[in-house]
Amino acid sequence: MRSIAALALVVGLLSVGAPAGAVESTTKGAPRFAITGSGDALVNVPRTYKPVIVSATHQGKSNFIISGIGRDGESESWLVNEIGPYSGTVLVDTASFSGFSQKNPIVALEIKADGEWTVRTRPLAAAPRARQGTGVGDQVVKLRMTVGGLKKITLEHSGAGNFIVEAVDRKGGTDLLVNEIGEYSGGARVPAGTRFLSVRADGEWSFSII
Repeated sequence: MRSIAALALVVGLLSVGAPAGAVESTTKGAPRFAITGSGDALVNVPRTYKPVIVSATHQGKSNFIISGIGRDGESESWLVNEIGPYSGTVLVDTASFSGFSQKNPIVALEIKADGEWTVRTRPLAAAPRARQGTGVGDQVVKLRMTVGGLKKITLEHSGAGNFIVEAVDRKGGTDLLVNEIGEYSGGARVPAGTRFLSVRADGEWSFSII
């Protein structure tokens, strides 16, 4: 993506709750962007086809849905689809089958909500480092080092809903490791080149790579 000066970015907003947004900065990767609001909104974001992570919170009691919108005007990916309060971070999968590309970059986020919310986008490289190999809910974490050779990951989940774990490389490409419902304990092979983990969960989880 070509570098764009932050002052040249125009952020357009259509909403019920009059959100206020700001572009934090622009890097060689995906731009950083943050916005707060309430209720339904269509938020124009700095266009990018680079892999990004989206962190969001919601204070409402009903559906909270965030969809990524491409330049073609179509909803290319469902990022969050929860009910009630929410706090988590998800990956916008631009490298696999999401429909996003250099010709059709992400240009907006469509938000459905009944309460106050926050949304923040960052480059995939800005994902926090995994500390003790534990977490709660939806998270994208950076491993201590890129996986090379034959490695095994052991995973546990204590929640009651979906537990989905994907291995993610530096370019945002993904490989599915686990897709289960409810409590889980098991292991899988980690593909060489894995640098991040994308976790979808509704409870506490942990992992270890050996």
